[in-house]
Amino acid sequence: MEIKSLEDFKILLAEPGSEVDFLAITNRLDLLDDFAAILRDFLKCSIVLATHHAGTTIPILEASSLNFNGYVTPVNTLGALMLPTQEDAEKAIKDSKKPIIAIKTLAGGRIKPRDAFKYVYKKMKVDACMVGIASEEEADEDLKEAKDSITI
Repeated sequence: MEIKSLEDFKILLAEPGSEVDFLAITNRLDLLDDFAAILRDFLKCSIVLATHHAGTTIPILEASSLNFNGYVTPVNTLGALMLPTQEDAEKAIKDSKKPIIAIKTLAGGRIKPRDAFKYVYKKMKVDACMVGIASEEEADEDLKEAKDSITI
């Protein structure tokens, strides 16, 4: 079992992968629950479920009895990969009872960090955010703007 190769690491979060949307939409929550249980029991960590179809998938998962700790989903001012529509995804994210970790926040560099973080933290009120960083300068700018957005 490949998961065994991780047993010596301190894993904080596990995310089952892109199958979450497919399994939720096809009503195979039993398979998703089984997989999450394997990860949780073996790795002894929190489970987050990733979705690019937040507007559809989050309401399904919120109505379920699945045991997981939060969501990872795109959240950005352009609505890039916020499916099926930005409006539907925003509603599902705001209505979620579980923590949200935003991804695709800078939309591949198309959104300025200040605008991105204000939207994510002030408008959408997500709990955490992940961004890709390609240089020290980019890290400095992104972290400064994120900190300013959180503390304003």
